[in-house]
Amino acid sequence: MDTSREQGFQPKQISVPDRFRTPERAPRDYAHPSDSVLPTEHVRLAYAHIDAATGNKDGAIAQKRAFIVDIRSDRLIDEELLTRHPTVYVGSGKDIEYPLCLGSRTLMMVDPIFRDPAMRAEVKDHVSAIITHQPEWIGDGLQFKFDFGKGEEDVLITFHPDLFLAPEAYAAAQTESNEAVGIQRVAAILKEDPDDPFVTDEVKEEWRTRTGRFAPDYKPRKDSIPPRFEIPDRVGMILGHRTTGVDFDQDPAVSAALVQGGYFLSDHALESIAHSLTPQELQDLLLGRVDNRSNEIYRQKWRERGFSFIPLASQGDSDQYTFVRKIAS
Repeated sequence: MDTSREQGFQPKQISVPDRFRTPERAPRDYAHPSDSVLPTEHVRLAYAHIDAATGNKDGAIAQKRAFIVDIRSDRLIDEELLTRHPTVYVGSGKDIEYPLCLGSRTLMMVDPIFRDPAMRAEVKDHVSAIITHQPEWIGDGLQFKFDFGKGEEDVLITFHPDLFLAPEAYAAAQTESNEAVGIQRVAAILKEDPDDPFVTDEVKEEWRTRTGRFAPDYKPRKDSIPPRFEIPDRVGMILGHRTTGVDFDQDPAVSAALVQGGYFLSDHALESIAHSLTPQELQDLLLGRVDNRSNEIYRQKWRERGFSFIPLASQGDSDQYTFVRKIAS
């Protein structure tokens, strides 16, 4: 295999915030992990090319890298399970590198941007930057060889320009973010004048599909709403990053589709857990954050749902992320 690109491997310098470290373990080098953590040129190049498109870009990249290094260092994901069952990446954008570093062999990228064929072509360009040969189109999907550490294996990517949840779920979860305020302003303009020339069809389409949110005053035609993503029967991992407002387990069918041993992985705590707390548990949670006991409350809630919480070294005692493994049907 040509090693010239590996020799030029230079991860973008990202400072890892102190909250990504834990005093119980020696600090890990998240910018330049060892070859034992990233064992092949393919994995190293994928790690080097990790990017982010939302929020604090540097912080998002740092968090993805921290998750990868912790998971790979401590062998927290059973990659054999991800060989047998697909990974569903919610709100994936063009972010192919992150799931590859986690070991996903069959990847379903769920994002409305993929209604544009150019976005699928950009994912192909991302893949071409980290492997030694061109990926091939298989129908509307991409297939290529990737070395995770045991020689090259087949990887299949499929694109799903659908909403992960029903539109009503996104509307209910909408918050007063800058994006939401902008959407509401557009909606107010359209309410005053549906044919306002300054609100182009492209603008309407962008804020209608962006992260699946719908403005309160906007009534899209039924035939223009993207269909809802149909999750397959047996899934190895549900993955998301910066998908605040989208609870993977909001629909019972999603948890049911996850195979025993399968994973939920997200950079934030799912709101459904907080909503399930009793007033006393909520008080205990707020008090627990003072002395680092709050994560145990979340862990107990996950146990009640048939999941075990997996701690990540970089996150210390934080309860503000979700990494759980299904232990019971």
